[in-house]
Amino acid sequence: MDADTFDTRSLPLAQQFEAWSDWYGSVFDTMPRRSVSLGYEARNLTWRLDGFALSRVAAPAIDGIRSRANIQRNPVDHWVITVTTRGTHKVLARGTVVEPGVGVPLVQSLADPMASTRSDYDRVQLYLARDDFFGMAGIMDAVRDIPLQTEGGRLLAEYLFLLERNLPSLPGEEAQRLKDAVRAMVAACIAPTAGRVAEATVPIRASRMELVRRTVERHLRAPTLGTSLICREVGISRTQLYRLLENEGGVTRYIQHKRLAAAHAELCDLTNQRSISEICYDLGFSDASVFNRAFRREFGFSPSDVRAGPYAIDLRAGSARSAQAQANTFGDLIRYL
Repeated sequence: MDADTFDTRSLPLAQQFEAWSDWYGSVFDTMPRRSVSLGYEARNLTWRLDGFALSRVAAPAIDGIRSRANIQRNPVDHWVITVTTRGTHKVLARGTVVEPGVGVPLVQSLADPMASTRSDYDRVQLYLARDDFFGMAGIMDAVRDIPLQTEGGRLLAEYLFLLERNLPSLPGEEAQRLKDAVRAMVAACIAPTAGRVAEATVPIRASRMELVRRTVERHLRAPTLGTSLICREVGISRTQLYRLLENEGGVTRYIQHKRLAAAHAELCDLTNQRSISEICYDLGFSDASVFNRAFRREFGFSPSDVRAGPYAIDLRAGSARSAQAQANTFGDLIRYL
């Protein structure tokens, strides 16, 4: 599924902030927190689906206001769940100032006036159209403007990251059927009951699996990576972890698979000059022959075959799709979800 993309980096430096401000202008008024004479490199990716949208933004420090005048110009009243992944975020809404930390979801309503201030930041946001998610009004309004520093909040944040990670490769027809899963997951994380948790079993498991994946990849090169470390960081028991990774062949097999995949990626990279042995030891294999056998079982060929053969690619190559012509403003993107 393709994202609508707005990226200022292709514009002349003197025009970058003005373009960004105009992009958000019908929803928020924005003010830079430092001089923009040297440019304002910012990027917005938005995946629009049936009744909701997921957005990823990276931008320099900024202040934003959604005033009553903004609401009159663009009266969307979607709920929005924001998870900051880098930087600080302070919000004034309904007379209360809150400052959710990195990784802590915050539920807000675009029907409310609000003001925010951000340092240089990255964030993920989930927009829920009120007409499509009207049955959740009670639980959404009960927690709005309150940082969700709970286990459910943590799972909800991981679910948003999971959506972001998978939407680009998801066929459009499948992506459009996600609404029920999103509704169940948000409700179970914000206001858990036995019924809601049962309904959200699949997305909850997916979020826990995402937590495990991120923990393993964060500590992939650490000799201490194992069951105890994963359980401690994810906040689950050994039994839960074993059950979660049962279909992956177990904890040890899962870690080895991730390490072999990382080794394969390094060996495919023509810019990586490290020897096979260096890569092997760095990824926690104490014996090169054990690494070679495991690698061949995993992929059907040896590490040296990868480095010498047609599998290698130049990872510096890439392309970015500019979407400045895809929508006039951000408000156009989210008005009709």
